[in-house]
Amino acid sequence: MTAESAPAPIAGQGHSVSVVVPVFNEVESLAELTERICASAAKDKLDLVEILFVDDGSSDGSWAEMRRLSGENPVVHAVRLRRNFGKAA
Repeated sequence: MTAESAPAPIAGQGHSVSVVVPVFNEVESLAELTERICASAAKDKLDLVEILFVDDGSSDGSWAEMRRLSGENPVVHAVRLRRNFGKAA
């Protein structure tokens, strides 16, 4: 069976998922995004292993919000880059 002919995974069959979210000045949307990801995973019966926020040099308080969310929810983790590297890096 080739990769092209392999059946797609079906939600609710013991599949684990990690979600990686690049963040640049998104303090206003992080809490809602976290809630939506968790709700979506629960609805589809997916094992949500982690939500990994990667702060790409935000200057608006996104890092503090990511830290707050990680303290409240054990699946949320945050990584902070030392400066803005943008899409290409």
